[in-house]
Amino acid sequence: MDNKEFKKILQKNVFECGFTYKNKNYYYDDDKLIVVINCQKSNYDNTYYINYGFWVKEIHDMTKYPSIEICDVMGRFDNNINNKIETVFCLDELDDNCLSNNIKRNIEKFIVPVIENGIEKYFDIYPQAMYTAKLLLKEYLKNNT
Repeated sequence: MDNKEFKKILQKNVFECGFTYKNKNYYYDDDKLIVVINCQKSNYDNTYYINYGFWVKEIHDMTKYPSIEICDVMGRFDNNINNKIETVFCLDELDDNCLSNNIKRNIEKFIVPVIENGIEKYFDIYPQAMYTAKLLLKEYLKNNT
C-alpha cells in the first residue's frame, strides 16, 4: 500500500462516521466536544500513526478547529495485525480491508463511546489516559463528577 492509498482509506472511513476535513485533520463536532483525527508519517520507515484527540468545549473559549497537540487528551489508534497489537501502521504489511477494519474498530472502541456518553467515558475505557490528560481537563472532571 502506498501513502496515497492509506490516506484515501482513512478519509473514506472517517467521513462515513461524520467527520469533516480541514487543515490536514479530520473533525467531528457536536455540542459538547470536538474529536480530532490525524495521521502522522514516520521519519524512519514506511509507517504511519493515527492520532486522535478530544477537545471539551465547556472548558475552552470557542475554537472551531483545534490542532491535535492542544486537545485535552490524546491517543493513538492501535493496529491489530496477525494478533499483534501495535500503535503503528506499516504500509508494507497492510491491505485495504485490514486498514479499514482497524480504523472502524478504533472509532467504535474509543471515539463513539465518548461522543455518546461524554469525555468521562474515555477514562472508563482507557484509565491510563488520565496520566496524559491536560490539567484543565483533570480539574474539569474533578469538579463535575
